[in-house]
Amino acid sequence: KMERDGQFSSSGERSPHDDDGRGQRKDGEGVDGVSVMPRIEDIETESAEEEIPRPINPPKDVKGMVFWFATPTKFSVLNSILFVIILQISLGVTGFVFGFPYTFTLCLTFLIFPVFWLWASYYRSSSTRAALQTQTFYESFSLGILLGIVLFVAQWALFTLIFGVFSVVAESVQSHHLILWQAFILCIIFYSFIVEALPEEILRYTIVFLMRRRRTVISRYSTVAIAISATAGMSTFSSCMFVARTYWTINFEYGWIVWVIEGFMSLTVHMICALWIGVGHSKQQFPNSSSTPPKASNILVRPWLFHGTYSTFVYIVVMTEGTNTLGWKLFLVVLAFAMIFVLAILAYTILTMKKKILDPQFYNILAEDDVGVPSDPNISSASDPNVEDQHNSQVHVA
Repeated sequence: KMERDGQFSSSGERSPHDDDGRGQRKDGEGVDGVSVMPRIEDIETESAEEEIPRPINPPKDVKGMVFWFATPTKFSVLNSILFVIILQISLGVTGFVFGFPYTFTLCLTFLIFPVFWLWASYYRSSSTRAALQTQTFYESFSLGILLGIVLFVAQWALFTLIFGVFSVVAESVQSHHLILWQAFILCIIFYSFIVEALPEEILRYTIVFLMRRRRTVISRYSTVAIAISATAGMSTFSSCMFVARTYWTINFEYGWIVWVIEGFMSLTVHMICALWIGVGHSKQQFPNSSSTPPKASNILVRPWLFHGTYSTFVYIVVMTEGTNTLGWKLFLVVLAFAMIFVLAILAYTILTMKKKILDPQFYNILAEDDVGVPSDPNISSASDPNVEDQHNSQVHVA
């Protein structure tokens, strides 16, 4: 730039035209070698010329559209939408090829439930949107879909193995109906608590933990929004597959029954579990002065019990093919128990979390040292100036 302005020649020597006529050299050196600072207006003019404004409206040409979507936030949103589209097309084509033409209808209409929870947790008010970056929200959703696919495949393989072994054993004890039913219930309890509920709650916890490690948590509500977004991503795949699998293996009418159960009851339970995990992470990130940050096991135990108990009811209904084995009366009794349980944990969660969720300070932008207690449990008090200085230094290093 200085060579272009005539201050230096291409050989590196000073140009003779280096004086601006006011006794001051253009490179900041005054007359007689006295150093002079450049003028503020010159710096501001140069920086303004070099700044490239970002387009507000989407460009109309293809190249401009690519670069417009390449921003991190827009790419995260686009990535999530593409995941959902690919999933729906894959399920629809698979069902059509194998003679199940209504697969696409069942799975596409099911998306109203994850979309509702995404809106309720993030888009419903300005305070919830301000509590978390859009990029982080949709990255959690995409991560929930990806890891949910891996987990669902593993669970499906274990499901086939466990109940395949049970079917072989059941043939040898067909005359002992009581023993057969007891073994069947034990298999369902084992699968519900150990194979399904425990890995899914650990996965939910892990996704929020990974987002916390990236320093994306800016308020107490951030971890709740991350957990709900990840859960919506997990349910978008697993619940759609569950509905489609029921339709493929049983019939279309029972597929709609599972559609209602998954949408209105299962997804509600999953969001309750996500809320508890999100609040637990929030307490770890911003602990109160009167309490110790909870451990991971303490955060997971309640969602695990909620999820496992509810799944036990659902798998009793699904594995017995509802009315075919249980009959309408027993089918409705088991379904009623599941609904009562969902309403009970929902009421318990609302009563426990109501004050926290309605508190405007729950959505305020915070830093770790804004709440008066450091996240390091080895530091006993934040009121001590020495302790506070120690914590501030740790935050600065981090």
